[in-house]
Amino acid sequence: MEKNSKLKTILICLGAAAIFILSLHLTGMVIERVFEMPDDEGNVYLPTFIGELFGLATATIFLKLTNKLGILKERGKGLLAGFFAGLYLLCVSCMALFANIVSKTMLAGTFPKFRPFSHIITFTLCMISVGLAEEFIFRGVIQNCLIDAFGPKTKVNTFIALAISSVIFGLIHLTNAFSGVSLEGAFYQAISVIGAGFYMGAIYIRTNNIWCNVILHAFLDFAGLASTGLLADGGKLADSISGTSPFAIIGGVIYLGIAIFLLRRSQVDYVDNTPKYTVTE
Repeated sequence: MEKNSKLKTILICLGAAAIFILSLHLTGMVIERVFEMPDDEGNVYLPTFIGELFGLATATIFLKLTNKLGILKERGKGLLAGFFAGLYLLCVSCMALFANIVSKTMLAGTFPKFRPFSHIITFTLCMISVGLAEEFIFRGVIQNCLIDAFGPKTKVNTFIALAISSVIFGLIHLTNAFSGVSLEGAFYQAISVIGAGFYMGAIYIRTNNIWCNVILHAFLDFAGLASTGLLADGGKLADSISGTSPFAIIGGVIYLGIAIFLLRRSQVDYVDNTPKYTVTE
């Protein structure tokens, strides 16, 4: 009976992830057709932003349906503790921001030409929406529901729940292949994202503060896509993701290693389910 309950929870989580990704992709496609904007002239992130808003609404509804809406009020160990746990993620984001803006323009020997201010605002809001929507659904709903289903909170059960939620998180990024991203780029991105999902999940378990995850996630996406969202000649979003190389897998492995370190017993209150034996005379 318990096994069936766990399987049911996994299937529900897969369904929630599917509904979430469909809500934002379909909305984005419809808006893009309505606006009919050329990729090299229009506000390229406007359809994506509107799609992410629908995704955020979907994620919030799932928080309500699963009785997880209360996590939005939880502060846990606070933002500073979360940023310390996510220090490597912050460093990676800063390096990506430098590489996408400064190094590209320095190599070209020109001063960066930025997109119109309205486009930059749209891009920034889009990245914030991505952080909100994906953390709400993947950490707030899916990870929490899996941890509840695999309870008690032993180290093994926690790792199993986190592994499943991270794989789901990675798999939904394969759908980028339907948005103009090369299949190879989507595959390497998905593998890397599994490691990143494990890391983000570990940060959430350590801090019990979803807002820290939202900020880290939004900043990582902002930095990684900065050239496409800020620079006039930064290229297309799909091309940027298509350029994901096999080296991204190494980054995912590093994320995974840091996550395992963060989840060591001295830092997380696991339930000890070791059988207790009594000596009888």
